Amino acid sequence: MLYKAKEQHYSAVIHENAHDSKLLFRTVDKLLQRSIDKRYPSGNSDLELANAFPDFFSAKIVRIRDELLVRKEKPKERTMEDFECTSCFSEFSMVTDEDVIGLIRGSTIKACALDPLPASIMRKCYSSLAPIFRRVINLSLSPGSLPKELKVVLLSPLLKKLNADFEQFSNFRPVSNLKFLSKLIQKTVFVQLNSYLGENDLREPLQSAYKIFHSTETALLTVTNDILLSLDKGENVFLVLLD
Repeated sequence: MLYKAKEQHYSAVIHENAHDSKLLFRTVDKLLQRSIDKRYPSGNSDLELANAFPDFFSAKIVRIRDELLVRKEKPKERTMEDFECTSCFSEFSMVTDEDVIGLIRGSTIKACALDPLPASIMRKCYSSLAPIFRRVINLSLSPGSLPKELKVVLLSPLLKKLNADFEQFSNFRPVSNLKFLSKLIQKTVFVQLNSYLGENDLREPLQSAYKIFHSTETALLTVTNDILLSLDKGENVFLVLLD
């Protein structure tokens, strides 16, 4: 009976998360009892180490912002045509209960330790919570700001590579887990902004990442196609192989 219950549980997990490759890999590792020990830089105490990570990441963010400001101070020469824009995104549209339910159904329902409800319960009652979600989302969209309570994240430092030196803070990347409602507001904003960019033809035509129907494969196909066209026209093509 215990074996049967376990089989049904993992079958349900695989079926419900067929599109989530990370969760599927974690499930397989759990079934095969493969565990990876988490290693962090040495510290006198857990509190000191916990404070050292945000200090390092905060300093890194400040450094990146300073570099961007330096680049901004040296603008390239542009013509007025580069600044011409006939459209304007001035405000967000308020969402309805149906919009909220559609967003939830189109995304993966995940919860972190900051959420009041686990994902298993959220999947069963999200339709009843839609009016509450809608009100919070609209209260955020109206002024164009996110409440401080929804900006709190659960930060986890992860090694960029398994064989990297775990004593170096630079080999870690911060992974932040947002509350479910925060991610719902984030997706609402993304949908409206993405729709605006598409309707006004403002998307970058050569962008491949984070773009529907575009990926590394489409980028490689575009480059290959351009090379073949150039060869057909008798143009000189120089290829540089990068390690």
